[in-house]
Amino acid sequence: MKIKVINRKGNFQINKLNLVILSFLMSAQVFYVIDNMVVTDISFVPPSEIKKIEFLEGPDASEYGVRGANGVIKITLWYKN
Repeated sequence: MKIKVINRKGNFQINKLNLVILSFLMSAQVFYVIDNMVVTDISFVPPSEIKKIEFLEGPDASEYGVRGANGVIKITLWYKN
């Protein structure tokens, strides 16, 4: 998806993936959720334990309120019985 930007020097386009938007909290940090628990760091999660990773944005991230304004990385882990 391209975003059209109009300024005094003319029009140009930027790739959406390269555009950094600051949330209301003045942070470009995404919000991490592991098995419905909010975490600030995901470095402790071994890759072998990950079942699914989802990136939520826009209306899908709205259930997390302003904290999810920059997107939510939602991780589901495997459970061993």
